[in-house]
Amino acid sequence: KTRLLDCMAKSCRHYKGCCRIVTAKTLQLALDKRWVKTRVQEVEEYQRLVKAADAAKAVNIVCEKLNLTGDFSAVDYLCQQMSKKFKHKPLLSVTNEVLRAGRCLHNLTKEQQDCLTVFAQCVPLVKWLREEVKELR
Repeated sequence: KTRLLDCMAKSCRHYKGCCRIVTAKTLQLALDKRWVKTRVQEVEEYQRLVKAADAAKAVNIVCEKLNLTGDFSAVDYLCQQMSKKFKHKPLLSVTNEVLRAGRCLHNLTKEQQDCLTVFAQCVPLVKWLREEVKELR
């Protein structure tokens, strides 16, 4: 049976942070231990990917609001891939490219994401400050 990403997301919420415990308990009962380990790895990867996608959204907002230039291809790619349509695809559709894109952002904490979001909301203030500093020179 093909697992859809949105189904996996719902399952992940229940097991967040306790994959090792679930793995240990399940391995005691399982006949196919490789299958269990693979599924648990998928859950952990998906959890990291969702976290990275949230971070990508925050970074993307700042980039757009401030018209930043640079290589934000991983951010763009992750935002595109984690759309609502993507969540209805089979779990196996998570490619190595998506996982690589996610790895560069999954360490951004929730607090850091919130700071980026608030900073993006302050763009009018930032622009005003830039203009005022130019005039003072």
